[in-house]
Amino acid sequence: MKTLSKQEINRSNRRIIKQTFNSSVLEISDPQQKNEEKTNEDGESQKKRVIDPENDDWDTMFDDNGDCLDPNLLKELTTAVGKVKIDQPKTDYRLYQSKQDLLSEEEFPHVLEVSNFPVEFKTQDLIMIFSAYKESGFEIKWVDDTHALAVFSSSKIAAEILATSHPFVCLKPLAEATAESRSKAKKCSNSLQPYRARPETCAALARRLVTGALGVRLKTTREELENERRVLRAAKVVK
Repeated sequence: MKTLSKQEINRSNRRIIKQTFNSSVLEISDPQQKNEEKTNEDGESQKKRVIDPENDDWDTMFDDNGDCLDPNLLKELTTAVGKVKIDQPKTDYRLYQSKQDLLSEEEFPHVLEVSNFPVEFKTQDLIMIFSAYKESGFEIKWVDDTHALAVFSSSKIAAEILATSHPFVCLKPLAEATAESRSKAKKCSNSLQPYRARPETCAALARRLVTGALGVRLKTTREELENERRVLRAAKVVK
């Protein structure tokens, strides 16, 4: 009996100590779960929002996913239009576009990428390939050993060349060119303007430049002056 009473006294006098547990496991909350919970909360708050179709704009009536926040408005649209199903096109209709239409969409429709030619090819070899268009003129700008840009005088000529088969090279518009060729075209855009033939040099202009720079008067015969005047008249007629 005494023993039981002592135990009861000890229990009543015993201090209550809050137990703590040490654990080697680090609990980390899932940020994705928090984001999902936040998104759900935002979605619920948006659904609870009162929509006024007469005064609210589209951003207010639809969420970021494009879902309508007003079920009545969605029902009205479905009744009027019906269920809409979006199908992806099975045919690439761009293949049926003419070369001229394709080039007209480009920033430089008169520039073509030349590729798939041997590493040994030089500028003269590429010039020989387009020799039939020598009169209208063109210019070759290198990208690397097997890629170059051909700058023609107009997009019409470029489209004509693009529609012609060439056995030694592959021709493409800039939209279908390699990333290196497009980067090259972007860097040297100022020099990719439609090709224009250099004007014929005139001895009179050269003489004026030399005279102005050196301050020396050059002797010129009457025959030379007459010949220069004839060249200038011919140039004015052509212009």
